[in-house]
Amino acid sequence: MSPRIVVTGAHGFVGRNLMLRLSEAGYDQVTGLGREAAMADLQDQAAKADVILHLAGANRPEDPAEFVSTNVDLTAAIAQAVAAGGRKPMIFLPSSTKAVDDTPYGRSKKAAEDVLLDLAASGQARVHVQRMPNVFGKWARPNYNSAVATFCHNTVQGLPIEIHDRDATLTLLYVDDLIDGLLALIAKPPGESGFVTLGQYYQTTVGAVAD
Repeated sequence: MSPRIVVTGAHGFVGRNLMLRLSEAGYDQVTGLGREAAMADLQDQAAKADVILHLAGANRPEDPAEFVSTNVDLTAAIAQAVAAGGRKPMIFLPSSTKAVDDTPYGRSKKAAEDVLLDLAASGQARVHVQRMPNVFGKWARPNYNSAVATFCHNTVQGLPIEIHDRDATLTLLYVDDLIDGLLALIAKPPGESGFVTLGQYYQTTVGAVAD
């Protein structure tokens, strides 16, 4: 029997790719939740889930307060629902390499990590966190999700590519490689909670990608 899977942020870049692949892989108990989902529905689904892929997050909100409300408070609400549900699900959280930065965004991502890792430490879930590099691939939004998407968009539209430092390092992860890793994680999750690296990382520079 297929596990009950909940995907938050299901309409975003990674979420759209993941929802398609879950369907293609034959998972038939998948609930995708987007921004329109009511908190009560989200918590109800989280309490019943075997697997939670918590992709929802704020990256570039107009109001910095959304870093806390989306990245931290939403994660805490999911953790509370999981604890109440008692199913001890596997939870995947895509965090950010910026989680070590003392910025509103970095602090919010670190706080979200801590919420779920504390849940795991209490024995109420298995939690796997990945501090994401720059993810690129189909359905990425230019000027939002990925420098690669921005460069491609500008090139197709005949627009200039703005580069401040050609030699700046860039770590890339192709979205389908990430999804392959997520499917493997669902099929055979590690026994211990902690940080994971799903997919192959590519090390390059901004200038090389632009070229």
